[in-house]
Amino acid sequence: AYAKLMEWETVMSLAEKEDPEFMFIHCSYIVIAKRAILSGRKDVAERALEAAIKGIEKQDSYSEFYAELLREIADIFLSIGNNAMAVHLLNKAIEHLSVKKNVDPPLYIGFLADIGISWIKTGDNSKGMRLLHEAFEDIVTLENAFQKREALSRIGKAYIDTNMAIKETERVILK
Repeated sequence: AYAKLMEWETVMSLAEKEDPEFMFIHCSYIVIAKRAILSGRKDVAERALEAAIKGIEKQDSYSEFYAELLREIADIFLSIGNNAMAVHLLNKAIEHLSVKKNVDPPLYIGFLADIGISWIKTGDNSKGMRLLHEAFEDIVTLENAFQKREALSRIGKAYIDTNMAIKETERVILK
């Protein structure tokens, strides 16, 4: 509500008081950044995003949700024209995923696909496609038919959303 009223200092103060663990359920800083962008306040958006990044970095352990938050923050930086920061955050997101070994496979595949889509948005189609291909190949390792279907659906959507052609390897996996 304070963000809608453009009371930036109040909303940032409230966000600072939130429980850091809550950030992974609902990141107030991301809400603030999106509202600030809509209000033409890129400076406030960047301040909120930097606070979110600091909150993630303060955590003692790695979480797959850190990767998802970093990817979402990277997408917002892309929307305001800061590709360099977006690329930095996407690299950190991949690092977080690679450190976290016990991620639920469909969740991991989905996060990897989302990061791939964000890479494509940066203009680096080759890296983005490599991540999407890796996600596709990881689907083969899934044993549960429901998990396979869910992962294939998410990856298929990623290809559709980016208008990328599915290569022969992916076509075989889809069958």
